[in-house]
Amino acid sequence: MNSIKTAKGLEVVRGITIDDVLELLMDGKWHSFEELREQLQLKNGTLESMVSFLSEYGFVKLDEKKMKVRIDEDIKQLNL
Repeated sequence: MNSIKTAKGLEVVRGITIDDVLELLMDGKWHSFEELREQLQLKNGTLESMVSFLSEYGFVKLDEKKMKVRIDEDIKQLNL
């Protein structure tokens, strides 16, 4: 996959978007970062940045100790 670096040094992977992450989380189950990283073929740090953004704005629930994430129930009901 092609990637580019933003002005802040963040890696952006072309073709993989936050919508792709949300789509994988729509089942409402907890998913490990490792599982999502493998399914999306993302490098370390890239998924974490996306999940951090989603968590900050209330789209997902994050279990930092277990390194797992799931979609917020209110967001799931919106069927984005």
